[in-house]
Amino acid sequence: MQGMSGSLFRFPDIAASRASALLPTARHGAADAGDRRAGGGSLMIFIDDLGATGVVRNAIALATRLCAAGFVVEVAASCAQGALRGELDPRIRLTELLPSRWRTAPRPVRLARALLGLRRRLASEQPDLILSAGNHGHLLTRLAASAAPRARTIYRISNDLDHARPGRLGRLGKIARTLQFRLIAGHAACLALVSPHLLQHPLIAAAARRGKTRLIPNGVDLAMVAKRSEGPAPHPWLAESNHPTVLTVGRLAPQKNIETLLAALAEARRSRPLRLIVLGDGTDKTRLRLRGRAEALGIADAVAFVPAVPNPFPWMAHAAAFVLPSWWEGASNVLLEALACGRPIVASRTAGNAEEVLGSGRYGRLIDPADVHGLAKALLDQTGATPIRPGARATAFSRNRALDEFAVLAVGLSR
Repeated sequence: MQGMSGSLFRFPDIAASRASALLPTARHGAADAGDRRAGGGSLMIFIDDLGATGVVRNAIALATRLCAAGFVVEVAASCAQGALRGELDPRIRLTELLPSRWRTAPRPVRLARALLGLRRRLASEQPDLILSAGNHGHLLTRLAASAAPRARTIYRISNDLDHARPGRLGRLGKIARTLQFRLIAGHAACLALVSPHLLQHPLIAAAARRGKTRLIPNGVDLAMVAKRSEGPAPHPWLAESNHPTVLTVGRLAPQKNIETLLAALAEARRSRPLRLIVLGDGTDKTRLRLRGRAEALGIADAVAFVPAVPNPFPWMAHAAAFVLPSWWEGASNVLLEALACGRPIVASRTAGNAEEVLGSGRYGRLIDPADVHGLAKALLDQTGATPIRPGARATAFSRNRALDEFAVLAVGLSR
């Protein structure tokens, strides 16, 4: 797929002046349903919750940008709680689809229970556009969308379709995932891809040949990261230079490959007294299992599990290195954010577009996610005297450009 023409897959670049002309004038303050058609139209975004994940950060950024472009925006969430709730623009309506007793239920259960609530909201509001912000919500959105038959739906392909971990998907799992994607792609007005590497998947490549895709990569707000990363170290370990502390950020989920990282830390500590902070939410069961693994490896006193925080940037800025050992990703937000913080980085080659972001190793270390020894060596290299630093690499990934491209796409689809 690398050799195919970018014009087939990427939304055309538009000069700032032309983009401004296409976008409606921003409206300030709350807008009601009566002036949807006079402005940018109406948009309903579905997310599961407001936890500190890349999907949610991007959904909030898109909601804010489209609200500024004149859209009446509603965010419908299975659970309207999470570390990022306070970052939602007050002009954006937030609707919780489930009673509070479901907040602690596993995500698949929440999503199944949220179907009726999402259908009701869509039937009531009849938005011009629907955006499913992350892969986990696409099937639910597709099933609910029939309640708003005139709405056009954008599915943001935020993650690898196959979940590329050895043995992760059996034959039946692959068949189910194929059928689900075809159901979604057939209904979609647009599949918004967060990374060019996703085009290597045959199902997405087929959708691209039918004109269904737009490549709108994730970006990072450099000024925001610089401002919010200021201040003292938020954890005592991050202030100690004699014990370098490595940081990873993400949900405590199998995708994030924390168990391999723990094994690599144990090996690396034979050479240097490294510590690890795992910043992210997860179930109590998962946290206990990972702590048990750290204890079994003899590194329990060198690992801290910290719940997700709204502002992870001081954590990144003060870490000796940032590590992303994921089995798979779409296009990792935290990788771009760590890049913007200037930290030495270790990332798996399978973590979405990590190889592109890190310039095939010019701006950070790339490793095989199953290679414990290779990961241990990379941790030692990147916390040593001569780490590979990203320099100004983050300037190649502008969030403003990505948001502008998405806004132009939304305006075009809503007309």
